[in-house]
Parts: sequence; structure tokens; C-alpha cells
Amino acid sequence: FGFAILIGGAHALVTGASSIGLKLKVPQMVMGLTVVALGTSLPELMVNIFASVQGSMNLAIGNILGSNITNTLLVVGASALIVPISLGRKTLTKDIPFSLLALLVLFMLANDWIFGGENVINRGDGVILILLLIVFLVSILSKNGVADPVNEHLKEFSVGRSVAYITVGSIGLYFGGKWIVDGALDIARL
Repeated sequence: FGFAILIGGAHALVTGASSIGLKLKVPQMVMGLTVVALGTSLPELMVNIFASVQGSMNLAIGNILGSNITNTLLVVGASALIVPISLGRKTLTKDIPFSLLALLVLFMLANDWIFGGENVINRGDGVILILLLIVFLVSILSKNGVADPVNEHLKEFSVGRSVAYITVGSIGLYFGGKWIVDGALDIARL
């Protein structure tokens, strides 16, 4: 139930935010790289926030690493079983290497013992990771421009309905994330 609420909340939040972006004439490329792309990571973010607050750091790390492994191996693998995936030059030369760089940076930050420290991902490491995300987003926007491809998936609603989507989505993210962490911790205790 927590997963359903969490995923539904993320979808509602992205729908409302995208609608407001369309009203404000924000280019769809910008929305795709920010609201939609980051919105799909909101469930993991909420689970990790609740896990961190409750002191369950192994759950937080397992969640994000498990999600990345599943996205890379299961989602890409299952998609390739259905239809071959053709990769553009930019994907091969920029996106995949940046994904590998992100994993390498996380590995280095998590293994401070190599440099005589302790194995902790601290606030400074968090700043480094978020700065890398910003560099990635700026890099994509500067190289691709903000061309506005047609996207039938984004719909524009009234401001009131958009705000309602955002509100309901935020509530769903909060409670769904909390219920998932509470349930996972209960299962671990059992």
C-alpha cells in the first residue's frame, strides 16, 4: 500500500508541476530534465529521507543502489528483450560515461578509508554529489539547447487543479515513504 501511495503521489506531483510549467511556457526539455526526471526519483528520495531520520542508513543505501541496479539491469534488459534498443552517439559518449562517473564518485566518497578516513558519506560528500547533478543538468541543457519537442504526455490543467495535484502528490509522497520505511523496518525486525 505504501508503494502504491508513493508512486501515485510522485505521478500526481509531476503532473501538477508539469502543468504549471506548461502554463509558464517553460520549455519541455527543461521540464523533462528537471520536473519529470527528478520527479521519478522522488519515491527513492522520500524513502531515503525517512530511513535516514529513523537511523536506518543501510536501508537508505540499499534502496538507492538497488534502484540503480534494477533500472540498469532489469529495466534495460527487459526492454531489450522486447525491442532492440538503439543508442545514439551522445548516449554512448556522454550519458553512460557520466553514469559511470557518478558511481565511481560515490564509491570513492563511501570508501574514505582509502584516504585514511572512515567510511561515511557526510554533508560535504552530499554537496559534491548534488554539485555533480547540477553540472550534469547544465551540461545537457547547454549542449542540447532548450528546443521544445512535441510531447503529448504532458497536459495543461487549470492552476487550481495543478496545485491540487501537487498537494495530493506531496501528501502521497510523505505518507507512502513513511509507510514503506516503517513496513521494511517491521519486516526486518520479524
